[in-house]
Amino acid sequence: MQINSRIPQPAGMTPEDACGWFAAMRDAGLLFHPEDDPADIVRIESGEPLFTDTEVEELRAILERLFAVLGEGVCEAGYPVFMGVLGLDPCPGREMDSSSSGPWPDVDFQ
Repeated sequence: MQINSRIPQPAGMTPEDACGWFAAMRDAGLLFHPEDDPADIVRIESGEPLFTDTEVEELRAILERLFAVLGEGVCEAGYPVFMGVLGLDPCPGREMDSSSSGPWPDVDFQ
């Protein structure tokens, strides 16, 4: 019997992949700050843990891999998603190139 996880898997370990993972977590209603321990995340309305013990271990493993490859770039990759959730422009004053196919045009990860 295969158990389906609520936790999306990142497509890879690039900044763009990390951004996509944060967006998938947002879409699943599971977004949290990557520097927080998923075991500490609770549902606001009930105070109950958001993640099961199995999901906590899965999330810790994903974050460990992302931080090993991207370092603090993990937080930078999530920034546009978090700003979007708050209804804020992640790049105020920056000219956005609508022809770009990236998750956020005109953002340089170098």
